[in-house]
Amino acid sequence: MTCRAFAGLLLAVFSQSLAALEVSGSWVQGGLLVGQVSVGEEVFFMGKTPRVSPQGHFVIGLGRDVPKTVTLEVKNGKESRVYSFEVQQRTYKEQRIEGVPQETVTPPPEVFERISREARLVRQARSIDNPSEDFLNGFSKPLEGPITGVYGSRRVYNGMPRRPHYGLDIAAPTGSLVVAPAPGVVQLAHKDMYFSG
Repeated sequence: MTCRAFAGLLLAVFSQSLAALEVSGSWVQGGLLVGQVSVGEEVFFMGKTPRVSPQGHFVIGLGRDVPKTVTLEVKNGKESRVYSFEVQQRTYKEQRIEGVPQETVTPPPEVFERISREARLVRQARSIDNPSEDFLNGFSKPLEGPITGVYGSRRVYNGMPRRPHYGLDIAAPTGSLVVAPAPGVVQLAHKDMYFSG
């Protein structure tokens, strides 16, 4: 075999190796990515190991403050491939709201136990690891309406900065029909949480 032929074969094998990773979605802060690797491979991303389905599918979310450059590692036994991606950085809006009831901004001591109890319920619900691949079907809008809060924005209530917003708020009249954005199982239903309603 000539050197040129060997180099061509090596390039073909290397290209097949790189083609084993497929990722769809936007590499932007707050983005959702759906990927696929070869069957039996593991994925490592920012210190975590996303669940990989028996068919090689996985999903990862890019947080509000993900750095500009990230790496994703794919392992197959002792072999490892590392991919580098550029993440688009976002500029987040700040929303200042005055006239909010002060007990909502700075809760009185008598509701601390309630807040802690509700936070435990949320943590417990979020800790459930569901192997479902419903994310492969995509997501739809739960209802139509004005967007009143966007992911990553920070709200300042009565001059006091609070945690960034990690959801999307859509305004609609009370009683409006809201559909699930994707198939799934409701893990927690609560009639009135102190912060969430």
